[in-house]
Amino acid sequence: MVVDPILNSKNLQKVFGNQKHKYAYDSFYEIEYNNENIMNKLNEIYQSPLSIEDKIKTGYQYISNYFNKEKESITKTR
Repeated sequence: MVVDPILNSKNLQKVFGNQKHKYAYDSFYEIEYNNENIMNKLNEIYQSPLSIEDKIKTGYQYISNYFNKEKESITKTR
């Protein structure tokens, strides 16, 4: 998932001719968490003025929260 925000960053888009591409499985672009698209949120985190370390930690925490919520949901239905 993290590959998309990096490869679609402004600097790399200059190399790719400013053509936005999908760099992850299609389903990653459809997943929503807290009424917002996960890939959009990861792009937002990547574009923020945080240090690279904080971007990684923030993105990881966000994805972890999503997966933990999904695990809880699956466990409740069993």
